[in-house]
Amino acid sequence: MEWVVGTAPGGLLPTNVVPVTSRAAARSSRPDAHGGRAARVVVAVVLSVVALLVGAALLPWFGNMGAQVPFGAIRPLLYFTVQSNVLFLVVLVLCTTALLRGRAPSAGIESLRGLATVDLAITGIVYGLLLHDGGGDLVLHALSPLAAAVWWVVLPPRAPVAWSSVPLWLLHPLAWLAVVFAVRGASADHWVPYYFLDPRQVGGWEGVVSYCGAIVAVVAVLGAITVLLSRIVPGRSAVWGGLGLGR
Repeated sequence: MEWVVGTAPGGLLPTNVVPVTSRAAARSSRPDAHGGRAARVVVAVVLSVVALLVGAALLPWFGNMGAQVPFGAIRPLLYFTVQSNVLFLVVLVLCTTALLRGRAPSAGIESLRGLATVDLAITGIVYGLLLHDGGGDLVLHALSPLAAAVWWVVLPPRAPVAWSSVPLWLLHPLAWLAVVFAVRGASADHWVPYYFLDPRQVGGWEGVVSYCGAIVAVVAVLGAITVLLSRIVPGRSAVWGGLGLGR
């Protein structure tokens, strides 16, 4: 603690002695300082648990990477389910790290979180409508999409996401489709990760184009909804204030 001695005009006589608390002590004495830190730790622990579950569910996919078939080493990465969950895992780690450092995630990280939320939503929808046959990993196809959506609503980005994010988010599924079809063309067995990308199974290329067009359109709608939610969900200031990270 420092002491400041005030003086009368001209500096002739001391008039008062005022204790000045150091900046660090002032921060720690704020009513919400310790509560905000504890809340951040709780959120970080929850995110870490989700990250561990997602990481554990992803391991078998990468354990099956092999060179026995053309492009066998990268085939697991061509599943949109895997890509969306890897992105989600990265976002979980980045956000957890930021919170433990006493910071809010940056705008760039929040944009990545929005992309992961959209990707996982389409993963869950496609799995539920087209691919669900009693099999598949429920963590990657159901838990991750649900967790990402709940996280976005309960703890929305501190600042609203820009509408320009929607066309940027569309680049991922478009790039994914381009790579999948490039690998298919270069593979002797014309392998694709999902049946609806195989013209032999959906009535020709017209069927493939229809499926892809529908998926891209749904991604655009989901992206718009995700941005809208980042702008209209109530209680944003209170939530981040409770974490000690309010503006």
